[in-house]
Amino acid sequence: MFAKTQPNSSACVPMTIAVAEFKGPDVHGVVRFAQENSGLQECSIEAVIDGLAPGAHGWAVHEYGDLTRGALSTGPASNFPSSANSPTPEQQQQQQHETHEGNLGSLLVDCNGHVQSTSTNDRLSIADVIGRSVVLYGVASEADGKTHTRVAAAVIAHSARPSSLNPQLCNCDGSYCGRETLTDTSVLHFPFSSHVHISGAYL
Repeated sequence: MFAKTQPNSSACVPMTIAVAEFKGPDVHGVVRFAQENSGLQECSIEAVIDGLAPGAHGWAVHEYGDLTRGALSTGPASNFPSSANSPTPEQQQQQQHETHEGNLGSLLVDCNGHVQSTSTNDRLSIADVIGRSVVLYGVASEADGKTHTRVAAAVIAHSARPSSLNPQLCNCDGSYCGRETLTDTSVLHFPFSSHVHISGAYL
C-alpha cells in the first residue's frame, strides 16, 4: 500500500498502485496505475514506453493476464463493469468513440519510438484490473483510422510503491526474489488466464 500526503495537510491518503511492464524484445516500458483506496477518485495512469512505431497507437486493458501467446491470448478489451462511477450518457458516447483507440484512449509515439503519457480515467478501478493486461495496438490505419493489430502486452500486477523504476520484486507469498532492472523483470509474465493471484512489489 502507498499513501500520499494531501497538499496543505499532514493526513496521508492510502493509495493502491499497479504496474504493467513491457519487456521486449522490441517494446520496453512501464505503465503505472494509481488510485485512492476508496475507489471513488479517478485513476491516474502514467506510461513511459519505447520501441513502438511512430504515430498514434491505441491501448487498452484486456480481460486476461495470459501471455502464453503474447497479446493474442489476452482476450477482449475490458469494459470496466465494476468501475467506481457509472458512466453518464455523454461518457457512454465517448466510450463508443474510443473503441477504435482502446479503452485507455491513444498514445502518440514520437519519431524515436518513444512515448510518455499521463492521464486519468474515471471508469477504471484498480481492483478490477489487477491480473489483467495492458495491450498496445499498431499504428492507426489511414483507411479507417482504426488500429487492429496487437503489438505488445504486459500483465498488470499489484505494486507496493510507485516511485522506483528499479523494482525489487516479491512472490505472491511476500518473499523477496532479488532486485531486477526495468527491462529484466519476470513478475509480469505469469501464464494465468484469470485476473487474480498475480502480485509484485516495487520497493
